[in-house]
Amino acid sequence: MNNIQPGSVVQLKSGGPYMTVAKLYDTDRGPRAQCDWFEGTKAQYNSYPLTSLNVKEEDPSSASGAVAGLSGEDPSASWMR
Repeated sequence: MNNIQPGSVVQLKSGGPYMTVAKLYDTDRGPRAQCDWFEGTKAQYNSYPLTSLNVKEEDPSSASGAVAGLSGEDPSASWMR
């Protein structure tokens, strides 16, 4: 279908915040995903039909192995400091 699985980062096709899929489950109206996200510091969650979600495309600059402070960037900008 659209490769949505637990841990996928998704967004509603109509827009909104990026959300993390916590679990998938079936209902009599079709498959759904329970999604979690934050609004500021407040945790939010809801479930959505899989047909209403798009998987976020991975940013090539954050692809495997790019770790803060080890990718040739300015070490003073590292989150690990």
